[in-house]
Amino acid sequence: MKNLFGHNYLLDPKVDFIFKKLFGSDKKIFCSFANSVIQFPDHKKIMDVEFLNTEMKGNFPEGKESRLDVLAKLKDGSLINIEMQMANTGNFEQRVLYYWSMIYCGQVEQGESYSKLKPVICIDIVNFNIFNDSKDFHKTFMISDRKTGKRYFPEFEIHFIEIPKFEFKSNSILENWLKFMKDPNEIDSIKKPNSEIRKATEMLTKISMDKPTREVYNARMKQIMDNVTAVTNAEKEGFEKGIELGMKEGIEKGIEKGIEKGIEKGIEKGIEKGIEEGKQKEKIKMAKRLHKMRFTLQQISEATELSLEELKEFFHLK
Repeated sequence: MKNLFGHNYLLDPKVDFIFKKLFGSDKKIFCSFANSVIQFPDHKKIMDVEFLNTEMKGNFPEGKESRLDVLAKLKDGSLINIEMQMANTGNFEQRVLYYWSMIYCGQVEQGESYSKLKPVICIDIVNFNIFNDSKDFHKTFMISDRKTGKRYFPEFEIHFIEIPKFEFKSNSILENWLKFMKDPNEIDSIKKPNSEIRKATEMLTKISMDKPTREVYNARMKQIMDNVTAVTNAEKEGFEKGIELGMKEGIEKGIEKGIEKGIEKGIEKGIEKGIEEGKQKEKIKMAKRLHKMRFTLQQISEATELSLEELKEFFHLK
């Protein structure tokens, strides 16, 4: 099979419903990945789970009722929720906290004892950067005392994994899993991948050969691209409005101070050039994001208004 750029490929496991097919149906695959992220001590390693949301509600991919995260219960009643997010559509950190609280509160009905509440661990894997002040691809958040650093409220734990920051440096199980997620076609370059990663690759190969699944996959990729385009256009519109307001304020202040017309003209020309350069940078930024998500050059061209020739030159394609 050929991918969107003409090379042999497997479907991208980062696409949410593909991710759920892999990590939400096989317990050993789930346990291997969850253990590699959470890093429990040996005596607490996850050995078995019960999947709680194996269904996919709604008319995927458009239905808003689709459940594409993976929720599992451990033997002690603790809950682990794993979610893959391809694009940042805004307010993601708040959304993560909201989902954690929903899972935590959903353990008891009205009138039941709070003692029934068990720890909830959320693992959020994202195909974009959240924490721009850090190069670490894996961050763990818990509740601790500010002065002593001692951890309290063990019921709360959230992990963020930022795929774009990941660089393969060791042969740890977590890094092998992330290499698989980043590009499953490079799985042969992993030194001694564990049996669960091999099994996930075999499952992905079968999924990738299924025509109905590929059709849903293509529809989902289009929806993701539409969402990215909508967010990028909103950012672009906000940028242009900011420039417009800035120009208006600058002109008003210039008039007040009696700036000479020649200087004003020079400022106008500079602003015009700056706007054009800003627009071009936004288009290139969006093209990079879509290229990483394996959209075709034609799709990227339509979304960014960059020509195919410009894209080929930019991505060094013949």
